Amino acid sequence: MSQYVSVKEFLQACLYRFAVGLGKVILIPYILHCRIVGKHNLEKFSSGIVVANHTHALDCGMVSVPLLPRYLRFTTQQENFDIPIAGKILAGVGCIPVLRGSQQARDQFNRNVEEQIDRGNSVVIYPEGDIGPYERNLQPFHKGAFHVAVTLQAPVLPMVAVPEYRDPSRSLRNKVITFLRRGRLGYRIEILPPMYPPAPHSEADYGACVTQFRDDVAAVMQKHLMGLETQEQ
Repeated sequence: MSQYVSVKEFLQACLYRFAVGLGKVILIPYILHCRIVGKHNLEKFSSGIVVANHTHALDCGMVSVPLLPRYLRFTTQQENFDIPIAGKILAGVGCIPVLRGSQQARDQFNRNVEEQIDRGNSVVIYPEGDIGPYERNLQPFHKGAFHVAVTLQAPVLPMVAVPEYRDPSRSLRNKVITFLRRGRLGYRIEILPPMYPPAPHSEADYGACVTQFRDDVAAVMQKHLMGLETQEQ
């Protein structure tokens, strides 16, 4: 199925790829100082749901750059569309608003995500919801991403971002950044192997499958986060 159903969506994808291209040459190497590990795991992932820990205000770049040329649809809080300039950018690249409140609103959000996956796009969801800057421990995961994964039997691609400490003695620039960021100079971005949801045997089994899959993904991501921390010590 075609990724694009309108000229508007085609233009959104072009704007998205242009913005991510800038992130690849500027944001990742010079501002966030990221190094990316595990790109071989993308060979097993064509489309589905991407979940990542929410550890930086610009971590959308950490997710989108490694997955180029894929057109990722990010989910974001509805109120973010009201932010001057930034809100226009979010709408311009086709972000999906997170709808809260009534069951009808949640159902509409799930349908929006399902529609993108049906088209062959991938949707990025931060299951923690809130941001935890430079955090190595995951906050509790919400179930939204995993409801969609179980319903569509769509794979989930977990990614983790961990702050890395670098030797500040090599240059004046590194010494200044070390002081400003308290030694946290960059991130290691790990792309983990795709995970596949269990298939419910009955309607009554559906809720248990969602909960179990959420817990399994969270456990894998947390184990990896803590494993990287142990390696640094």
